[in-house]
Amino acid sequence: MKKTISITIKSMHILVEEDAYDLLSIYLSRVETILENTAGKKEIIEDIELRIAELCQQKSTPKKEVIDLEDMRSILNTLGNPDEFIETEEATFSGSSTSESKSTAEKRLFRDPEHGMIAGVCSGIAAYFGIDVVVVRALFALVFLTVGFGLPLYIILWVIVPKANSSIDKLRMHGKPITLDNVKEEVEQASERLKSTASTWRDRIKRNQNDSNLFVRIARFFLKVMGYVIMSLGILLFIALVIFFINHDNLGSIEFNGHQLTLTELNSLVFEDTKDTSWAFLGITLTLICLMFFLLISGSSLVFNVKSKLIKYTSWITFSVGLIGIIICTAIGTKTANAFKEEVEIERPTHTYSGDTLTITTRSLGIYSVKNEKMSLDEDQSLTVNGPNATIHGIEITYQQSPDSLFRVFHQVSAKGNSTKEAVQRIKRIRYSSSLNGNELILPTYFTFPKRDHLRDQEVEIIVKIPKGKVIKLDGKLIVFETSSFQDGAIIGGGSFDPAGNYSGW
Repeated sequence: MKKTISITIKSMHILVEEDAYDLLSIYLSRVETILENTAGKKEIIEDIELRIAELCQQKSTPKKEVIDLEDMRSILNTLGNPDEFIETEEATFSGSSTSESKSTAEKRLFRDPEHGMIAGVCSGIAAYFGIDVVVVRALFALVFLTVGFGLPLYIILWVIVPKANSSIDKLRMHGKPITLDNVKEEVEQASERLKSTASTWRDRIKRNQNDSNLFVRIARFFLKVMGYVIMSLGILLFIALVIFFINHDNLGSIEFNGHQLTLTELNSLVFEDTKDTSWAFLGITLTLICLMFFLLISGSSLVFNVKSKLIKYTSWITFSVGLIGIIICTAIGTKTANAFKEEVEIERPTHTYSGDTLTITTRSLGIYSVKNEKMSLDEDQSLTVNGPNATIHGIEITYQQSPDSLFRVFHQVSAKGNSTKEAVQRIKRIRYSSSLNGNELILPTYFTFPKRDHLRDQEVEIIVKIPKGKVIKLDGKLIVFETSSFQDGAIIGGGSFDPAGNYSGW
């Protein structure tokens, strides 16, 4: 009966007999002693331990889970005698043969970033097949230019091929036996490559020092110019904010959804309630003020090269408050956008006429009142607000073929809302009234709706269905449509009336 010991090497649990464990302990102690003053000692020992664990797992089978003395001798012979690193001594390691048992080299494909240009794919393939890396790179370039899948293939190999991290991985990549001698040699070569690279970088920095100083001066000049520009933008934004807060009631109109609105009208017609208006104003104000501070702080830092904890903290506070403003604006904007979610369109039949010519005339509001003051309507003024009602000026007209011998007039009314029901209710509250006097169709160029319904894409379109062979008279001119354009239910023409009643066809 022999005593067994459970050991853990690199997170791998291994059962060994006591005498095998003693032999392994002597081996590792000897390695540490010999490598006492060797560069990369820790890495060499870690790689040796990892290799020992791998070889132990190879020796272990379901029928034989314990590593005995002979197994351990075989494993250590594979790695080599540590005394062979001392050229003045003879191999005296007890229990191991004087000649190194050369194991079959285990060759695997790895990426070699140390000798690579991007991810080490080409250099890894070159090491695996023992060819020049330039040949591999040329093949990848040729495949990319001719077939087109060179780049995707490179990316795939980058992902699936492991990187050579340890000296053991690098030995496997070149197909060298994993022995103590080879591990030490690989670590020393890596150390020399690192020193050479560092020296090259140092020489390059010295050679380019004068050029770098020139580039630094040029870069600093452009950074200062950029700083002055950023500061100027911050100052302009500050002036604009001051003017806005002092004189916002007297500012001109703002375009919204095709309509020119004052700020007061915008508040009452766009947002669902006064709370939304207040929150939107707060969010926009916070965002713009923080943007102003950000521009001033950033520009000052670039111009005066100011770096302090106060500026750092101020920048973070500005960013945080500005982010809150953006969140508020986003929330109010989302809520307002939901009010346009559903659209409903209703077509109402209004008039019929059996004659050969239908004359169309318009009626517009040339004068309207605001707070009992008479105001003239501008041709481009598409929206006016008077008391509890809003009026949209300008309508469209579409001509279609009539299914019979009668002129047929329809009002097509549409609006949007948060739900279909809400949109239908808005349509019901739209006021538009045309009239037919003999052969004269009188069309108002405006329609009204309650201001509390807000602007939700309310529209009124006139549809006139024309019998084949009959004509429309508009502005004293006959509008005749080609016979070939008459098709069942097809649109054969149309136009629009501006707020002043002027007609333009298409």
